Amino acid sequence: MLQRLADDMTQADSARLTQPQVDGLIDRWQPIVQPRPKHHEPFDLVTCDGETTGVVAPRWLCHLMGLCHRTVHLVLRTPQDWLALQVRGRHVDWPGRLDLSVTGHVRAGLSWQQAMQREAAEE
Repeated sequence: MLQRLADDMTQADSARLTQPQVDGLIDRWQPIVQPRPKHHEPFDLVTCDGETTGVVAPRWLCHLMGLCHRTVHLVLRTPQDWLALQVRGRHVDWPGRLDLSVTGHVRAGLSWQQAMQREAAEE
């Protein structure tokens, strides 16, 4: 099974994958991975330049296969020009680690601005 995953990861180029190929990867790996419902959030696949390819994949598959997708990060500075960081909560990925105050994935179909507004509103 690990060899099959390695083979799929080698062949999974975000810029060249078609939607039927992504759907095939979902069919193959979803029964094995059994992702949580929150990890089904759809992301646009992108080229290394950040251009969307027209192909959508769920969060869990992007992270499993290392598929390129968009994220946003808002850096806050204090009046003294220090970066404002926060400690991640207990119930999120990477709990207790330092992080920027506003970060997140860009959901499929959203612009960069819409995603930043959405993430800032969540915080």
